Amino acid sequence: KEQFVSELWIGPVPLFASISFAFMSYFAFSAACRLVAGGRRLPRPSIPARVLVAAAIGTWMDTVIDPLTLVGQYWFLGDLYHYDPPGPHFGVPFVNYFGWMVTIGSIVAVNLMLDVWQERRGLPLAHGPALPLQPLWELGCCTGVFVFMLAAVGAALVSACLATTGEALAG
Repeated sequence: KEQFVSELWIGPVPLFASISFAFMSYFAFSAACRLVAGGRRLPRPSIPARVLVAAAIGTWMDTVIDPLTLVGQYWFLGDLYHYDPPGPHFGVPFVNYFGWMVTIGSIVAVNLMLDVWQERRGLPLAHGPALPLQPLWELGCCTGVFVFMLAAVGAALVSACLATTGEALAG
């Protein structure tokens, strides 16, 4: 927490990290809708199914993103934060992933309940533009984030090994 003395905190989470909830929940929700629907437009999958799958996808993305940020000193992020005590998954405690499940699940559930509320009042739901190959956009984004993060983790690990090897040779 000492790295973020001037940062605004929302409970135990820095504000900048909270912003990531918005985009991670959106992409997780979009991918979940596509996966649960099996590519069909109708009938719409149940709310609990979409909430659970979105929470799982968002948490899955964080299982790569969070360990990567913990080794930020080996690439452009710098030394951002640490868990005290370090957790069993590359230094990340499992409670962090539970927090992501609850957070993304809550965000998606609230948004879906707002959709139901709008529909019951006869208010039109806003839909984004129809994109070519739209079914691939959500899955492609989540997969792209995952592949990028795996590549970055690999680069960070190679950098860490080279730095450690260099220190050992110099010492």
